[in-house]
Amino acid sequence: MDKQIDYRKMMRDSIKKLFILEDETNICELLRQSLEVDYDLVFEKDGRKALSRIQVEKPDLVPLVFEYA
Repeated sequence: MDKQIDYRKMMRDSIKKLFILEDETNICELLRQSLEVDYDLVFEKDGRKALSRIQVEKPDLVPLVFEYA
């Protein structure tokens, strides 16, 4: 018996989840347009909410930007 291959599921399983913490709407939209084809994106604007959402979403990567004043 031939096993049917679900290529959509295979592609979906291979897409990595990125968690983006960003409060600027324009930057979020630019990131979405640039990355949504290759990544599953999760956006959050609030740092405190992000901490709990990261635990729930379990992203593969959380890019960080540090700003020094």
